[in-house]
Amino acid sequence: MTRRERLRRGTIAVVAAASLLSACVTSGAGLSADEQQLRQTERIRLAQGVVGGAVLGAAAGALLAAALGGDDRQIAHGAIAGAAVGGVAGAADAGNVNAHARAQYEQQQSLENQIAAADRNIAEYRKVTDAARRIAASERASIARLNGEFARGEVTAAQYRAELVNARGNLAALTSQIRNAEQDIADLDQSGASGHPAGASRKARLVEEKTRLEQERATLERIYLGVPSQVGRYS
Repeated sequence: MTRRERLRRGTIAVVAAASLLSACVTSGAGLSADEQQLRQTERIRLAQGVVGGAVLGAAAGALLAAALGGDDRQIAHGAIAGAAVGGVAGAADAGNVNAHARAQYEQQQSLENQIAAADRNIAEYRKVTDAARRIAASERASIARLNGEFARGEVTAAQYRAELVNARGNLAALTSQIRNAEQDIADLDQSGASGHPAGASRKARLVEEKTRLEQERATLERIYLGVPSQVGRYS
């Protein structure tokens, strides 16, 4: 048997062994669909790295053994040793690719979580704004009525104040919501999410909701300015 034939047989045997190495990459259990997809990507890349490295290593090992005049057994051993070294190197390289894929996945997940949180907050701020409008309408009507009763001496200053017991709390609650919206906007900026189209649109909507909250607070303040000075100040 010629040296070329021995080399060909040894290399074929090691390629088959390398294929078995790639099959050893295990599948995940108890994972979410996204986690399974991530790991499937890792398994494919790792298998490709192992096989590619093993084949190159096998060829190098077999060539070296043949060049040294080895027989079939020595060529096969050389190919196997080369495959082992090449497979490890290939797996390490694939591992680096997988680490990068994981980082990208985690960054995407973080962005999606921030977008989802922003959507929830936007919906809540809209509810708060609607509630503030209803409160403003109610307080405007109450103050108009109380002003007439107070002017006619039908209610005392203490009685007037008792009916506006929640006035300062209303303003404080709106101020708190405005600060929350400001923090949400700052969080998007600090995380870099606002640099993405989806994040930028949420930031713009948060700014709009913050502006509406500020407008409702200003409306309430103007309404409370209608309270007589003898009763007190609420803005």
